[in-house]
Amino acid sequence: MAVDDRSLEVELAEFTGTQHYYRNFTGLLYTDGVSYLAGQAECYWLIDLVGSYQPQLQDVPFQVWRIKVNEDNSALVTMVEDTGRPVKVSQRIPFTDFPLKTFSFYCIDGVMLLKGEY
Repeated sequence: MAVDDRSLEVELAEFTGTQHYYRNFTGLLYTDGVSYLAGQAECYWLIDLVGSYQPQLQDVPFQVWRIKVNEDNSALVTMVEDTGRPVKVSQRIPFTDFPLKTFSFYCIDGVMLLKGEY
């Protein structure tokens, strides 16, 4: 599904809380906004990626995640404990069709959420 990145950004900005929590196979909980993003951008893999790191990040309750997509459609997903802190997770993605060039979100106490849902 082709997604207009500008309209997706506008739609994601409308999420300011959640009414439901979802759980992926790793046990990670995620919100309505993350569920919407995953469905629209077909990026459930991003939820799986964040979930796969949670066992080794149990001592990091506040996580800032970022995906940056390069011109060749490769990407880099990183995680820091807070803005300005050193990178704790860095994973290269050889190919993605993720529609946004950069996108940041949180994982707080085992719940993945959009920044507007914080």
